[in-house]
Parts: sequence; structure tokens; C-alpha cells
Amino acid sequence: MNKRRLTVTALLLGCALPISAQWTNRYQRIGQGHHVYVEGYEFPTYSVGPTYPAVSPDGATIAFSARGWLWTMEAAGGPAQRITRGAGLDSRPAWHPDSRRIAFVRDDTRDTDIVEVNLATGAETVLVSGPAAELDPAYTPGGDALYYASGEGGDLEIYRLDFASGEKTRITNARGLDLRPQPLGRSSTSRSAAAATKWQ
Repeated sequence: MNKRRLTVTALLLGCALPISAQWTNRYQRIGQGHHVYVEGYEFPTYSVGPTYPAVSPDGATIAFSARGWLWTMEAAGGPAQRITRGAGLDSRPAWHPDSRRIAFVRDDTRDTDIVEVNLATGAETVLVSGPAAELDPAYTPGGDALYYASGEGGDLEIYRLDFASGEKTRITNARGLDLRPQPLGRSSTSRSAAAATKWQ
């Protein structure tokens, strides 16, 4: 009788426990075989201390991420001021050339969007949203457009958002991951005037 009970117990435990572990995506999949890397290393991370520091174009202020929000402080020193208060994880601040606005990534644990905050009023505007991951905002030198990385097409590619028309243009189209766009030159009119980091 005891032997039979042990056999039944072993069978029940065997059915209740998974045979092998499997990675579960929290976000929309990116690329072929790239998703684990991107989600583990390229998505925003929570930190108590300051991360992703960015100096304003006029050199007067530093923006950074800490404790899930964005903060600013004078470059000369002093107390930090919290500038976002959303429920998501805010990170990767990018200054507008006028030093009065900041674009950043907001992560709600299922999706990432690019949001802009007006430093004078605290008003927020969602610039890029959708089910795909959006990362790494970077304004053009003239401030009339924004480059960013997006998984909208499968892999991470670089896109350009024109503020006047609202038009989104895909800039890169090669296999691999394109990240961290850096607009080049003084003119913001060229649709391909940006460098980016590529991972194969």
C-alpha cells in the first residue's frame, strides 16, 4: 500500500513541475535570436543611483534617471529636482536643442514609448507609441525631428519622426539591431544624417 501511494505521489509531482525552463517575453519579440539580449541589456533598468546622465545643450543642467523617474540638477551642483512622476520606468533622457524639453523612454513592463516633457510646465507628450519597443531618442540639431530605435519592423531599426508632418520614416533596413542614433551635422533636413550602433 505504501509503495502504491509513493508511486501516485511521484506521478502527481511530475505532472505539476515543468520539465524544462523557457524564456518568457514580457515585450513584443525583436529579431531572430536577439530578443533575450535586447530585453536583458538594452531595455531601461531600475537603479536607486543616477544612470543615463545627459548634459543640456547650454551646459547648465544635467538630466538623469534614478528610482524610476527623471531628475535634473544644475551642472555646478545642488539639489536634484524630479521632473517626471509617471507609474512607468522613465529613463534615457535626451535634450531638445532649446534646453527646455527632454525626450525619454517610458517602460511600463510590457511596452516602451518615447515621451517628451516640457521642463517649464511638466506637461508630457507621447511622441512615439505602439506595441513595438521604442528606444534611444535623439533630436536632430535643429530640433524639428527625432531619431529613435524601434522594433516595429521586426528587428530594431532607426526611424525618424518629423514633428511638422508627423511622418515616420524608416532609416535603416539591414539585418541586425540598430541602436543609439546620433544625428550628425548642422542640418536636420537630411533623412539619413545619423550614425547608429549595429549589432549582428
